[in-house]
This record gives sequence, C-alpha cells and structure tokens, in this order.
Amino acid sequence: MPRRFNLFLLSAILTLAADQLSKLWARKELVFGRGVPFFGGFWDWELSYNTGSAFGLFQSMDGARIGLSVVGVVACVAILVFLYRTPDERGWIANAFGL
Repeated sequence: MPRRFNLFLLSAILTLAADQLSKLWARKELVFGRGVPFFGGFWDWELSYNTGSAFGLFQSMDGARIGLSVVGVVACVAILVFLYRTPDERGWIANAFGL
C-alpha cells in the first residue's frame, strides 16, 4: 500500500477515535443544559444534541438526512479519488484528507 494511504488511514482513524472518545466523555460527565466552566471561566462546556446538520440546519426538512448522506458519500469518494492521484511525497495532503 502506498505511503499516502497509510498516512490517510492513520489520520482518519485517530480523528474518528478522538471524536468518538470526546463524545463518550461528554455524555458521561456533562449534564444536559448545565454549563461547566472551562479555561478559567472563559467559556462553558455544556452537553447538547444537534438534531440537524451544522448549527441545526435542515432539522425539520423531510429527506434532509438522505440528501446529506448522499453528499457525504460523494465527498468521501472524491477524497479517495484525489488521494489516489496525489504523489506520495505530498504526505501532508493525505493527512489533511484524513482529517
């Protein structure tokens, strides 16, 4: 397997693991609707759930989940095509795609 694919997989797996572990921690340690001061009170961490996509967009639209899933699958295929066409010496691009 070319080096760029290894870099991509490593970045993608570490990013997914960090995302899921942080969500697991939040569901376990935070109380819904109750802020916890963080960073000297600069901001609060608060457990909330997003039923839509980014910033709650499309949450009340029928078929939005299917449409956004199709967009996500197309984006993943495009990333893999770009990754396939990227030279191995550009490892930073593979890391960026993995993120």
